[in-house]
Amino acid sequence: MDKEQQRRYLDEPRLKELTEVMKQTRVLVRKKEYRKLSELVRRYRKSEDVITQVSCLLSASYLFPTPEKTAETDRSELMEALKDTYFMEKNGSRLMDIRPEEAVPVHRMLAMYTFMQDVYSKENPESKQERPSPQEVRSSVRFWTSIGKRATCGNSATWPCILCHLHGMWHSGTGLRMIMTGLTG
Repeated sequence: MDKEQQRRYLDEPRLKELTEVMKQTRVLVRKKEYRKLSELVRRYRKSEDVITQVSCLLSASYLFPTPEKTAETDRSELMEALKDTYFMEKNGSRLMDIRPEEAVPVHRMLAMYTFMQDVYSKENPESKQERPSPQEVRSSVRFWTSIGKRATCGNSATWPCILCHLHGMWHSGTGLRMIMTGLTG
């Protein structure tokens, strides 16, 4: 048995358990129970299968719709729990080390989290929110620029509109502020 087979045998839940965990995850995502999701991520931190499924469900859930929501402790704790998993150890947790074309859903979610965290810390300097490094912020913009270019056949001018639309920020004014402050590249 090679190392990966051994790791899978020890760390991955069997099909029945994985099915139950995914049912539980869907309920927690739907109810926005981020603290309980953090506990689940910590419990299964060595399971690549669970973390892959959790990140796919979360990436479609509008986890970070606004900078203010991003700054909420339970959402931040969830992202920190995701960063501390075997999956992220294997696939990378620093955006500056990951090519956008090779990113998986959790990386796109991390890019959104990093971007929104930076916006929040700029708009609320009195907060205790730790500001991401400038390199990570630039990398998050690079991610979204790349995604926007691929989604719009090379027209990078429209990527913020796609980003805002996907995350429901246009009506809050956040999306407009992002475009007006020159974050379009």
